[in-house]
Amino acid sequence: MKNQAEFPSQSAQDWASSAERELRGKPLESISWKFESLSINPFCNSVCDADLFNIRKVGATNDWQIRQDFRSDRALELARNAVSGGAQVVGLPTDKLQKDLEETLSFLADHNAKLVLLDPPDSSLMVSILEAEKRHGQQLLYEIEGVTEQMELSRIVGAERFLPTRVIDTYFGINDSGSETIFELALALAAGHHSLVQLMDEGFSIDQAAAMISFKIGVNGTYLIEVCKWRVFRKLWATIVEAYEPANSCSVNTRITANLSTWNKTVIDVDGNLIRQAAESMAAAIGGADSILIPPFDHRESARSARLARNIHHLLKGESWMSHVKDPVAGSYFFEELSVQLADEVWQNFQKLDPEYEGLIRAGGIRDMLNEQRQKSLSKLNEKDEIRVGGNKYQLTGVQPVVDVMTSTSAWEKKGQ
Repeated sequence: MKNQAEFPSQSAQDWASSAERELRGKPLESISWKFESLSINPFCNSVCDADLFNIRKVGATNDWQIRQDFRSDRALELARNAVSGGAQVVGLPTDKLQKDLEETLSFLADHNAKLVLLDPPDSSLMVSILEAEKRHGQQLLYEIEGVTEQMELSRIVGAERFLPTRVIDTYFGINDSGSETIFELALALAAGHHSLVQLMDEGFSIDQAAAMISFKIGVNGTYLIEVCKWRVFRKLWATIVEAYEPANSCSVNTRITANLSTWNKTVIDVDGNLIRQAAESMAAAIGGADSILIPPFDHRESARSARLARNIHHLLKGESWMSHVKDPVAGSYFFEELSVQLADEVWQNFQKLDPEYEGLIRAGGIRDMLNEQRQKSLSKLNEKDEIRVGGNKYQLTGVQPVVDVMTSTSAWEKKGQ
């Protein structure tokens, strides 16, 4: 080809020099920012193996399950409305479910939807659900939350079926109380590891034990961190499982439910919560959560709030195509480097927590750590070191102090919500 232009190669230093010129002489470090113990630098280049975070959720695409939970007296009605409106997984308390068990299970089967039991079932309920599964020829039970008697449950379910029956929940009482992200992930790993060991001590293989454990982890508003959160957690959990030499390679994976935080939502000016939920859901979807649970934006369990939550999912799937590309940030210099930093910090914290986990639980040490983090988070809000639109900045006129505006548990109790 004649007159083909030759373009000079650009080194990392060339780009750094160009960036500093744009900063008018300021060093690149001046545009770094802090997140907990991380120092995040937006100027980066290829520094890690592109396949480092290659543990991804099962499936050929990035699709996720639309999940909605209901606990009120209208739970069964709202759950049916949700499934008719596109929800794929619904969570129900056992006492509400038993009021109309057969019809509810048939309805779920007809719509190819699944059930989460929000508290442990008794033997008769489990038998009824399993019989319904055989009758309809499909799996209806997605997972069981709460503390279950594993050997008894395994006897009822049968050796051929290992559904998640130990949900490690670091959302309720941890993420939704203002905990730090790094601590939450380290705590989830420690809790998961101890459950894994306990199940193996009860006689289950590493493959069986890993299949019984799933995770529910909160989603905050720190978008860039939240994108990395899920891929980092999968990698670190796989590292733990691999140490026990599973027979099946798929055992290193796990199921993660992303539960959008209530901590950063306001009880006044609630419409802004919808915007937060859209961004948080997008981060969880890009990061690769298996299911996403969006609470009511206005803290009220109603058909309207449930519909708006589902529409966030539908917009991300049907109009934004978020479900089509698996791990869409893979290969991004920034996200890969941020993932490495986050993974290193979480792993270090896990290694400190893990040997002392049971003792800390018994002595209330975890609770004390969470209370300390909660107070730090409240101080940041009150001092406006952390901005919450409609909460501590750009507020409606005549609102209460920040601590009463944010939806911390104590604020909910004050509001009677």
